Amino acid sequence: MRYTAPMESIPFSLDLGLSTIQGVLRLERTDLVIEWRRYDLFDSPQGELESLRVPYSRLQRVDFRRRAIGSTVLIQADGASAFSTLPLPSGEITTLRATIKRRHRSDAQGWAAEAGLRIAEAEEPGMIADS
Repeated sequence: MRYTAPMESIPFSLDLGLSTIQGVLRLERTDLVIEWRRYDLFDSPQGELESLRVPYSRLQRVDFRRRAIGSTVLIQADGASAFSTLPLPSGEITTLRATIKRRHRSDAQGWAAEAGLRIAEAEEPGMIADS
């Protein structure tokens, strides 16, 4: 069995009721980068492409939850300001529950594991290896 490096980015969606967010979660050296665009009920783009950088030191955990139809990557931050510009569903201010399509499920599992390692490394100063 060959080792394959985890994906650096995975596509996600987020249901907001009357609109959805479609975007990409990307791992960079010291930050999680979230890029997204809002879409209406007819899948027409609403507004510009937006992005947000969250330092790993602001994140508490990343979990992957496998479901039959679509899986979820759960990203929990240390405070509401970490996701301040990202529209989240009502009641969610420190947790991003990103829906992952079935075809990206295996990539998302490895991505979440890698994100968890980067969060753990960020907790230990000087532990992030140069890439």
